[in-house]
Amino acid sequence: MTHLFLYGTLRHDPLRAVVGGGTVPKPVQARLTGHAVAKEPKFHLPFLVRRDGGVIDGLLLQDVGGEAMARFDAYEGDYRREAIEVLTEQGPVWAEAYFPPDHFVEHPEPWSFEAWRAAEGAMTVLAAEEVFAHDPPPAGGVLNGQWPMILMRAHVQLRAAGGAAPARLRYAPCDGDVTWRRRAPLSGDFFK
Repeated sequence: MTHLFLYGTLRHDPLRAVVGGGTVPKPVQARLTGHAVAKEPKFHLPFLVRRDGGVIDGLLLQDVGGEAMARFDAYEGDYRREAIEVLTEQGPVWAEAYFPPDHFVEHPEPWSFEAWRAAEGAMTVLAAEEVFAHDPPPAGGVLNGQWPMILMRAHVQLRAAGGAAPARLRYAPCDGDVTWRRRAPLSGDFFK
């Protein structure tokens, strides 16, 4: 079992539930010192950087099972886990946190959880639902390559759901009109 410190998008309850697959322990508040959360310039992804005097308020998941950790690892792609010490109300705890690939550079503006949640939280949850509809879910470089299109599809879904219905409607749909059954997991690469 692994203790996992979350500092970025996985602090968002709906996203954590999708990525963890329903087997995620309840988080507790935790704090990491000597670090800051930076923003990657292209996709505005959060990542840990070592910074003297920095303090990060995050969440600690204690005793995360193997299945949930595999899902978190798949979702985090090229990020790698490293051991860190975080502070909880019960005292210091050793845990792991995701650190970025070496090629990441820092955006001049810091990453903000609140700003991300307001602007991209719902879209990222829809994107994660698509990722984990695959069996197995894409990971690493495959996920990195597909992520922009997955986000675009999630963005379009949100826009369509927020738009007005057609002015004239010939048939009012009812629950039970359509039954959806998946015969097999999504497969393939580009044309999934």
